[in-house]
Amino acid sequence: MAMVIEKILKNLPMELVSMINGDHSTNEYLLDQKFDFIFFTGSPAVGRHVMQKAAENLIPVSLELGGKNPCVVAADARLDYAAKRIAWGKFINCGQTCVCPDYLLIDKKVKDKFLDLISKEILLFYGDNPEKSNDFARVISSGNVHRLSDLIKNGEVVTGGITDAVSGMWLQQ
Repeated sequence: MAMVIEKILKNLPMELVSMINGDHSTNEYLLDQKFDFIFFTGSPAVGRHVMQKAAENLIPVSLELGGKNPCVVAADARLDYAAKRIAWGKFINCGQTCVCPDYLLIDKKVKDKFLDLISKEILLFYGDNPEKSNDFARVISSGNVHRLSDLIKNGEVVTGGITDAVSGMWLQQ
């Protein structure tokens, strides 16, 4: 993902925008600099740290800390298109994008058909054994796999739902 963003930013004037890849120490160094504005997207815990560092230099900040994004599926929607696009949006980068669909609001008239279509799309994306798919993203922290596993216990699983904290995988049922 970083390579794609870097490629896009190369088309913009360097004096206006730049990208620096690095680890935690790079982030700390950058947060000690005086910028005109900081835009941060990420977790609330890191967002608090960014806000604190920015406040030390009175730098304005925009924080995008993972809002909740519904997808509405109306009865007259192209269900095949909606299923494919929603599945892609949910699973890209393990669901760790700012605009990742978090929940669905589906017209009751098309609910069963839509859930069947989205299950088929997921199967098309990752096959019968997603744990062997090179296209299936992994959660890198076993703690986060456990956290996510606990979340799915509160709902009805339509497809998938098996996890493996050792490999950081969501497995197909």
